[in-house]
Amino acid sequence: MQDRILIAARADQVWTYVADPELMAGWNPKIVGVDREARGPVTVGERYWMTYRMSGKSEKLRITVTKFAAPTRLQLRHERDPARPDHYVLEEYLLDEQGDGKTRVTQRINLRRAGLPLWVRPLLWFVHTFGRPTGKRYLEELRDLVESEINGRKSPKQTIGVARLRSAE
Repeated sequence: MQDRILIAARADQVWTYVADPELMAGWNPKIVGVDREARGPVTVGERYWMTYRMSGKSEKLRITVTKFAAPTRLQLRHERDPARPDHYVLEEYLLDEQGDGKTRVTQRINLRRAGLPLWVRPLLWFVHTFGRPTGKRYLEELRDLVESEINGRKSPKQTIGVARLRSAE
């Protein structure tokens, strides 16, 4: 699955929100907790835990940073069960500065090794390709957050998201 958006900001300004798990919670509403020793941007090889809430159910996943090239590429490996390292989801962000003060952000989610039944994959592809989002797409949330921050307007959703994560520690 892939999504793309153009953000009116330099790549390094967008990178701040993509490479920091706590700030990621400000634009990805499914992230409800981050269990991580470090602060700020991640580093290659780093491992930490994120709690996601999907369909009313919370699930804690182990995240491993598999690729990191600031400010252009980040790849995260999500494992539901560390005892099953052959089942994982890869999430990748590519940032491409356009030269006009804008950055194209591409998000790719690879479910090939997720352990999903074969019949589910075409269904997910079909829904992702032809379905209509019920709300704002995550990358639209990212764009709005970054652009409002650059223009000096703080996003209430960002403030609430980070406060919730920090108070949970």
